Amino acid sequence: MEKTINENGSATTEPFSLGLPWVSHGLLDMEIVVEDASLYGREDGFLRIDLYPRVRPLVHERHFGFWDIPLKRIRRKRNSARLDLNRGVMEIGWNTPEDPSWTAPGLRIPFREAGNVVVHFSHWHTGGKEPRMIRVQSYSLLLVGGSGKQELDSPLKQIHIPVTDTCNLACSMCPRNNEHYPAATSHMAPGVFEALLEEVPNVSCVMIMALGEPLLYPQVVEVVRRCRERLPATGEVGITSNATLLDEAMARNLIHAGLGFLYASVDGATPQTYERYRIGASFAQTCANIKRFTTLARESASACRTMMNFVMMDGNVEEIPDFVRLAAMLGVENVTFSYEHGHHSDELNTFGEARLDKLLREAIKTGADLGVNIGVPPVRRSPVERCFCTERVLTSPDGGVYPCPMLQPGYNPDGLVMRFGNVLEKPLGEIWESEAYQSFRSGVLSGRFPQECAHCGFKAYLTP
Repeated sequence: MEKTINENGSATTEPFSLGLPWVSHGLLDMEIVVEDASLYGREDGFLRIDLYPRVRPLVHERHFGFWDIPLKRIRRKRNSARLDLNRGVMEIGWNTPEDPSWTAPGLRIPFREAGNVVVHFSHWHTGGKEPRMIRVQSYSLLLVGGSGKQELDSPLKQIHIPVTDTCNLACSMCPRNNEHYPAATSHMAPGVFEALLEEVPNVSCVMIMALGEPLLYPQVVEVVRRCRERLPATGEVGITSNATLLDEAMARNLIHAGLGFLYASVDGATPQTYERYRIGASFAQTCANIKRFTTLARESASACRTMMNFVMMDGNVEEIPDFVRLAAMLGVENVTFSYEHGHHSDELNTFGEARLDKLLREAIKTGADLGVNIGVPPVRRSPVERCFCTERVLTSPDGGVYPCPMLQPGYNPDGLVMRFGNVLEKPLGEIWESEAYQSFRSGVLSGRFPQECAHCGFKAYLTP
């Protein structure tokens, strides 16, 4: 088998892969490469191609669709395919007498949305009672709409609402320790939430988060409720929290208000490691809070999902597999692993490719055994740098608008800031459509990153 380099940076020998363009107008020409000849002509499986929008993908109505390629139709290493998203039809083959085209069976949801798309390419085994996914790879695609713009762009789909910059912990890895972080912290200024709420009906997701702990904000439940009321039916509101203040009353109130997901930051699988980083927190109490939340969500028949994130650092990286086991014990359905912010270097993997790859592979296997969905970042740099900040805006408690966390005050270790306006002075929609903001998005999507992005490692280590 040949060694392939995927857009997620994985340089490994893969049994199958996709050759995709970065930009598509809805007619997608691709190459299906099947390196493993033992898959050719088999009766016990198929390859599946799924397409989802990057933001808010877990709603059935926002799924582009899936198309299945029976292994019995695979006879060679390279197979051409064309997916017409307008008609929902995938044709495979070279359309010659020797290799006539055929249509892949599938299901297309009546949905088409410009912007960043995640493409999953998976192998399914059908030898048992239920089809079982054996392996999956993910790719990125930019679907361009028919706006007539010459430059690449993507629509606004996610708003981060910064209810507070105050926090009850003193975490050692927090960007708040950055020398450039503003000394003064505060709750969201009067008028900021009302200004942001005007744009909420036009997006798919609202994230309640900032550099503080959202549950310290007295009106946080009301913010969740009002966002949920204004969002489209297929949209959702989520919150990022350290979960230390997630007592029973808060949990019930958030669920009742319509919270779509809780993203809990927990950076250790043992009390010693967790409390070393999350200074001021109790491991036992945080775990009890999360366990109670997942239980209450199930008992109330809520669709609210619970996720836990683990920031990988020198002192906790060996606990990656155990973190998945901890999540399963707490009733958490989804786990993500992320690199640490605040590096002066754009090399984020300081653990070594082989070491981290082994730990993350064990985490994925453990998740499969325990029924926990695992999201992992690449362990090596991607040969092509991409960034998906172009569909969201981040705001500060004073109403400032920024394109990504690394360009907000306090996050960047070099003190770099990129600000496009303030919602107390101009509507968010106008700021988004401003010439300066459009130019920034076009440059990023085209791979022409501004100087402020030069030393950001996340564009080389983003999960597809």
